[in-house]
Amino acid sequence: MKVLMATDGSVNADAAIDVMIHRPWPADTRVKVITIADKSPDLVSKIFPFLGESAKKVEQAWLESCQAVVDKAVAKLSAKFGADKVEGELIEGDPKEAIIEAAQTWLADLIVVGAYGTRSAADHLIGSVTDVVVTNSPCAVSVLRGVSPGTAIKEMENKQPLEEDKYLLTIDDTPHSRAAVESVLRRPWPEEAFFKVISVVQPVDVGPFKNIPLVNPKQLSEAASKDLEEKRAAAGALVDTTVKEFKDKFPSATVSGEVIEGHPREAILQVASEWPADLVICGSRKIKGLANEIRMGAVSKAILFHSPCSVEIVR
Repeated sequence: MKVLMATDGSVNADAAIDVMIHRPWPADTRVKVITIADKSPDLVSKIFPFLGESAKKVEQAWLESCQAVVDKAVAKLSAKFGADKVEGELIEGDPKEAIIEAAQTWLADLIVVGAYGTRSAADHLIGSVTDVVVTNSPCAVSVLRGVSPGTAIKEMENKQPLEEDKYLLTIDDTPHSRAAVESVLRRPWPEEAFFKVISVVQPVDVGPFKNIPLVNPKQLSEAASKDLEEKRAAAGALVDTTVKEFKDKFPSATVSGEVIEGHPREAILQVASEWPADLVICGSRKIKGLANEIRMGAVSKAILFHSPCSVEIVR
């Protein structure tokens, strides 16, 4: 497995590295650490015009500090994976493009980033860089967060460990959801992990049809109820099958499943918060075009933006 870790040295990027170190990985895992120096032409000279000739020296010192971020991350991850399986690179360019290009060139299986970086909140609070990476990544993307205060309190109340060990897997009957299931089944996880498999069924909104004279309200209600019943039955069978797969694959783990009625993004975020989950895993097709981006925005991106815990989008 080839994991591309993008870090900027921020607290959140360091938290993502700590999660990586705690989690078990396949024996053949290789890690590449990259830091992107967003270096526009004469960047320092434009920001600090009063520096004059000293601007080049300041810029060089800044690049050296970026390299130090790479070296520090490589050292930490080498202790986990082995020095021969971890490499690092400082890349100059636009982070939105450079991370995607690095993943494509290195043929990464997974991109790991922290929740947000050191730039402005408007740009990095699950901002434009992470958004573009998730939208255009050629592979799975994991946005790792440290334990939130709210989650920590709930885990202590439930006498659960604070380390990552509770995994919420959202499924449906689509091929990209199945790809996410198979990806999780192939990877190692903590021996006594907790897996919760959920499928959300959304009732048909019959509101727009109620005032149409040709529509019989009773028949409309009966049709909606039948549709929901069929959806629940199909989702229940899918959950049961997936739970069995997980129990067979991870006999020491605790595996549960549930069918939930409601809007997918709201239901998933509620379970992630109340359970509470350490990582939400969901499948997503590669996005191309505005229409598809809007479709993803209703579920996968909403989870990514608002989840209280780490999120992995699998392709």
